Parts: sequence; structure tokens; C-alpha cells
Amino acid sequence: MMLVHNHLEYKILFDQNRLNTIIIESPLFMTTYITQLNNQINGQEGGFILSKSPLEELDISKNMELIINPIIDSTYNKKFATKLINSIKKLSTSEELYKQTVEIQSILLKYASLLTHESNETLLFTDQIDLSSLLKLFNFSLDFEDPSMLENIISYMKALNTYTEVKIFAFANIKSYLTHEELLYLYETATGMKSHLFLIENHQQKPFINKEKCCIIDIDLCEIFREGKYEKDP
Repeated sequence: MMLVHNHLEYKILFDQNRLNTIIIESPLFMTTYITQLNNQINGQEGGFILSKSPLEELDISKNMELIINPIIDSTYNKKFATKLINSIKKLSTSEELYKQTVEIQSILLKYASLLTHESNETLLFTDQIDLSSLLKLFNFSLDFEDPSMLENIISYMKALNTYTEVKIFAFANIKSYLTHEELLYLYETATGMKSHLFLIENHQQKPFINKEKCCIIDIDLCEIFREGKYEKDP
């Protein structure tokens, strides 16, 4: 896959042997770059084009996620609510759990029948239990409450990898929050999921890790390219 912006010559190539970083020293262009990428991820227009090949353009809103705030919490569950319930519903009707699911539904219907008999009112109730509605009572959610910010980021990435088509994770100034070792762990985790990291920074803050390719956009919007290596490598 390749990502380009109409104001830059830099072509960002995503493969399993590369970590892409862009450093934008101009605050004005940094704002423009982040805003446009965020807009396109949310289905609006912008200056980016993501392609799988010269003849096949990809939908950025389906294939990329931009993480500006690295503090991932329970509010991020909204993105997965429907697909999570559908996944649990499928699990509840699997060969291993189908019998228990039917038994629970039967118990609930018997309980409803008992309530109608005990009530002083003439009551009616449905004899069909909607499984999705039943499962929603448990308020299932993904766990983004680890004490480690990095672990919550990784849990969020894994959820996106499981429940969406997202394969490119863009981060704004993530090097301000993570140590050198944590960045390497983040990269290795993404690689293990056959996904890609794209780091957007406003200045260099840490040594480049292994396999990192960097483009520096200076204050005059000149493009400077360099390859970084993990400092322990020869």
C-alpha cells in the first residue's frame, strides 16, 4: 500500500519491513496534515490518496485509523458495540454453547409465564426472545482499562484489527509518550498483526528504531529523507 499527499513528493510505502515516520516542523502544515487525514478517516475530503496499486485506490476511512490522543479508555468501545454483540451472538449459538443458550431462553420464558400467573393483571408476553437484546443486558465491552497506556493502545489496535478492515495505524506525536523499548514493542505488535505503523511527529525526540524510514518536512516545506537504525544494531 502507498499513501501520498498532494502537497508532498514523499510516497509512504507500507510493507512488513518498514516503519514510516514523517516529521513536520511547520506548525501550520502539521495542523493541515493532521486535520486532512483525520477528516478523510471520518469520510470527508482531503489531500491524501491511499492505494494498493497504481490502478486500485483504497478507502482511507476503512483502512486507516489516526490516534491523536493515546489515552485509550472505555469510551472507545462505541466503535465496536454492534460488531462485538454480533460476535458474542455467534459464539452463543456455536456448537459448544448452543445447548446452554437454548436452556437459558427456556428458563426466561418459564419465568415470564410464572409472572403472568402471579400478577393481578391480564398480561401478555412474547414467546420469542431476541438473542441480541438479551446479550445487551450484560453490557459486554472490551477491556481498555489496563494501568499501562501502551497495553490499552495495543488492545485497541487488536480490536480494530479484529472487527474492522483497518491495517494502518497512524499516531500523532506518539514518541512523546513512549520509551524507545515501548516503540519497538508497538512496532513488533503491529507487524505481528500484519498491520503497519505510521508516525507523525512535529520534531525528532528519540533515536530512530530499526527499519524506520523518515521524511523530515522542514519549516520551508523542503523534504529531507533519512533511514534510521536501532542504536544497538551495527
